[in-house]
Amino acid sequence: MGSAKTSAGCAPGRGQSEDASRRAGRRLRAALGAAAAVAALAMCLGVGRGTGWGAAEIPPPTPAQAEASPPGPFRVEATAAYLLDATTGQELQAQDAGRPLDPASLVKMMTLRLVYRDLAQGRATLEDRVPVSVKAWRTGGSRMFIDPRQKVRLEDLILGVAVSSGNDACVALAEYLAGSEEAFVAEMNREAERLGLSGTRFCNSHGISEPGQQMTARDAAVLGARLVTDYPESLAALSAREFTYNGITQPNRNRLLFIDPTVDGIKTGHTEAAGYNLVATARRDSMRLVAVVMGAPSEAVREEAAARLLDYGFRNFTTQVLARPGEALGRVAVYKGRRNWVEVTPARLLAVTLPRGQEGAARWTLKLRGALVAPVAAGQEVGELLALVDQQVVARAPAAAASAVARGNWLKVAWDSIRLFFRGALGRGTLAASGGG
Repeated sequence: MGSAKTSAGCAPGRGQSEDASRRAGRRLRAALGAAAAVAALAMCLGVGRGTGWGAAEIPPPTPAQAEASPPGPFRVEATAAYLLDATTGQELQAQDAGRPLDPASLVKMMTLRLVYRDLAQGRATLEDRVPVSVKAWRTGGSRMFIDPRQKVRLEDLILGVAVSSGNDACVALAEYLAGSEEAFVAEMNREAERLGLSGTRFCNSHGISEPGQQMTARDAAVLGARLVTDYPESLAALSAREFTYNGITQPNRNRLLFIDPTVDGIKTGHTEAAGYNLVATARRDSMRLVAVVMGAPSEAVREEAAARLLDYGFRNFTTQVLARPGEALGRVAVYKGRRNWVEVTPARLLAVTLPRGQEGAARWTLKLRGALVAPVAAGQEVGELLALVDQQVVARAPAAAASAVARGNWLKVAWDSIRLFFRGALGRGTLAASGGG
């Protein structure tokens, strides 16, 4: 009897089947091992975690609300006007705002700024007894009525400038803090340059009209905003309704202080050459605005114009704070360190101004400069935080490490050197994480 023969396409024998199964198993185990190695390498390099550079715990973007547009620009009865969000620096309304004009007593905002700066730096105290020179006593215009035979408390001189608009008080402060009014004015101009007030030039400390002394409405708004935000303690004097010195009581010439309880500064000004000027600030809820009116025909008109600007701003806009200093934005990878990550925080407030109806439309984006390698110092700038509205950058703030990370041991340094090599080979870019407000 003949045996049956196995032809092509028929089932193989038992031994052949077992050999094929073993070969398939080896191939499967090799494939699984390779996949595990790739996954491990990806974990080491941070691939697939966060949104790049190993970021984690980053909140998702806040979706934009329905769009709304505020009313268009309008004019007030003045030569120039300006409206500014003091928190964000956003321009909300402008009328010939870049035109250099006679500032009159708006000059005193810079005088007060330098006084508060010296107080903050410990170069003077509110209890200092300030001598009064004959020059200060003889200074004309609005006065506090100081006497050269009597020293004056520095705090009283501040109130004499802020409330009584005393030109004599300005000269006394300038001479006390800088040695002479001329030296003080030179510092006023240097400070204006530091603040970017390109349309401003000071010739004296008080604002009596002089050829060449000038300020734009935009510069006046920035100076006023920086005075009350950098030195919020100044608001106590700027909002005082009256001041009594040497038996003489004088009211604050900013009559908005008596009309609107949200108004708490800043300064009026008037000369025949300048007309009627006013820098007014108000805070409603979490929003602070600064309105400037220059060259109005009367006190009543400048106050009505400033009130109109403020009401327009509060009615049509809102301030959205995206990130505050000290607030943790998320973790980013640190290489060659004792820790593998560090929290990132904004170095200063990041906020934007939005039309009402678009609350929540802004989001932030964090971009690192490159791989963060230990040692890392607390507060070290590691990148930039961008505020975006409709994909347009509208504000920026430095991003800083929230804490220090020391350098790791030799093994950690060697291992992370390998990780950085592979990261470079893979063409990894900088972090582009984002979050809502």
